[in-house]
Amino acid sequence: RFRTMTIKPTGELTGGTIGGSNVRGAYDVAVLAIQRPDGRLVAPRGGTELRAGDELFVVGKRAALDAFEEVIA
Repeated sequence: RFRTMTIKPTGELTGGTIGGSNVRGAYDVAVLAIQRPDGRLVAPRGGTELRAGDELFVVGKRAALDAFEEVIA
């Protein structure tokens, strides 16, 4: 499954990095791209910071996407 979701300022992962938050291992999802006001990051690396307002393009199983969305909201 594929889903877009926006990181909220109150999200648990806001301010962390993709790798530091272990997005793939802990949540079983992959961030394919990030849309920001200044442009789109395709295939962001582990050191990419997750910022409030980032629109994430994420792939994973439905249950994993639901769980990840709760963490970033």
